[in-house]
Amino acid sequence: MNGREDLLARLRHLERANRTLTRELHDLRALIDTPLNVMLFSLDLNYNYIAFNQAHREFVKHNWNLDIHPGMHVFDILDPEERAASRRNFDRVLKGESYILRRRYRRPKGEIGFYQNTYVPLVRGGEILGAVVFAHDITEWSEREEEGRKYRAIFEKALEGIYRSTAQGRFLEANREMARILGYDSPEDLMASVTNIGRQLYCDPDDRERVFSVIRNDGVIKDFETRMRRKDGSEIWVEFNARSEKDDQGRTAFIEGKLTDITARKDAERKAELRSQKMIQADKMASLGVLVAGVAHEINNPNSFLTLNLPLLRDVWADALHVLDEYQEEHGDFVLGGLEYSELRQQMPLLLQGMVDGSERIKDIVSRLKDYSRQRPEGERESTDLNNVVAGALAFVRHKLKSAAPGYLVRLAPEPALVEADPQRLIQVLINLLVNACEAVPAAGGEITVQVLSNLGENRAWAGVEVRDNGCGIDPLDLKYIQDPFFTTKREQGGTGLGLSISSAIMHEHGGRLEFSSQPGSGTTVRMLLPMTR
Repeated sequence: MNGREDLLARLRHLERANRTLTRELHDLRALIDTPLNVMLFSLDLNYNYIAFNQAHREFVKHNWNLDIHPGMHVFDILDPEERAASRRNFDRVLKGESYILRRRYRRPKGEIGFYQNTYVPLVRGGEILGAVVFAHDITEWSEREEEGRKYRAIFEKALEGIYRSTAQGRFLEANREMARILGYDSPEDLMASVTNIGRQLYCDPDDRERVFSVIRNDGVIKDFETRMRRKDGSEIWVEFNARSEKDDQGRTAFIEGKLTDITARKDAERKAELRSQKMIQADKMASLGVLVAGVAHEINNPNSFLTLNLPLLRDVWADALHVLDEYQEEHGDFVLGGLEYSELRQQMPLLLQGMVDGSERIKDIVSRLKDYSRQRPEGERESTDLNNVVAGALAFVRHKLKSAAPGYLVRLAPEPALVEADPQRLIQVLINLLVNACEAVPAAGGEITVQVLSNLGENRAWAGVEVRDNGCGIDPLDLKYIQDPFFTTKREQGGTGLGLSISSAIMHEHGGRLEFSSQPGSGTTVRMLLPMTR
């Protein structure tokens, strides 16, 4: 009786264990069959299927129209071109190697699939019985990755700088062109070096504030132009477009945009503007020349009466003196023109000589005006004495010099300082330098010295004119820009920034140059230097 009860107990235990095992097998089967994009199969040492999950079975049935079963040869489902590669992979795992491999398959319908396969040996008691393969379909992920690589290539090879930055001013990402434009060796160098975009890159910090103001209000900024500082400290002009991305709380998460180096374009625009201004200036000078020539002609006509008649008047006075002297002896002193004769006799020669000298000076000024207004063919040169250039310039600005620096000094060269030049163009340069000096000196105590120099430099081959003043001087930061077009420190007084630019261009056309030496509060010395004629 006891033996029967023990047998029944064991049978019930085995039944419970069998149900548990069946349930576990069912759960395990459900576990491996549930993922529809992960295939699982095992094979023996002869490449025959041992087991497989539903995903692998459906995959084979869909693509090759085959229904696989345990014992079936794995290679029966593969194209001939796939078999050799698959055999090599299976042989590796059947020798005990575990590894992960990314595979590319061409399906029967021609489309391409990507799978990440995990190969694991099937081992029992230290003996390899076969292999287990997990195949994860990553086609969609690979396509996205491939698309990402394409966009990354576009990002890296773009001809414009592309970036993403934080609102606080740090780069999150940048392409190679962005780094190149700003003078950095690589995007990594740019992102590591620039920790504050507004402070380190913007030449004008106010521009950074304007950019953020527009982005905060509109969310985007287009075609904004500003100057930026490169890694080596040089400045460039850039144009950029940017937009902001907000987080869930409406705060700026990051800013992204593109940047283009427009320095060459700005230089071209500036040169075009300079050419336009030069043409306007040249037109003004031509018009002024016509006007000056006409005025000079009108002045010369009445002055001719003076130059012709004053010598006659002086002779008449000389001839009348003995008559007037006799009359004085007989009748005593008398009045002529409101003056007593005795005083008039002393002053009249001086008055007459003064009028003669004044008439000659008017004649000289008219002559110089005619010379200055005469149109000369472009590039025409002649042997020119810089002493005469100084005299020509002084004829036009002597009154201004006397007003600004009553004790101004002029030192001419003892010998002619000859250069090949257009004298009127040099006079134009010197007039500009003298006017600048007059405007720089203090209201009281102004000092200006003009000196002709010769035999300067190597081989004593240079000559020039030096203008020195005791004015306010030039700030070192401004000194390197004063010959640039449109740069001026006298914008409020109507300065255009073209005087020194045009003067510098004239000197360059003559093979010469302008040299400046100045310290704030200590005056300025300017030299216009030209090769001497030998």
